[in-house]
Amino acid sequence: MDIEGAEGKLFERREWLSYVKQTAIELHSQENIKRIPAILREEEFNLRFMSKEDLAKATLRNGLLHLPSLGYPLL
Repeated sequence: MDIEGAEGKLFERREWLSYVKQTAIELHSQENIKRIPAILREEEFNLRFMSKEDLAKATLRNGLLHLPSLGYPLL
């Protein structure tokens, strides 16, 4: 989830979280950086904070794993 600061608005209501098993969120603003992990812990999510290197590796891995689903022929 990367919604450029609007994540604070999204977390004003929590009922949608019961439909979520896993998410990745880029947090913006100090308020959201403090508040949203606290909300997720209250809702019993396990948190893992990713470095930029972790994110780059995951993006590459997911891109390679899901390349066939993009509708492009494999070379």
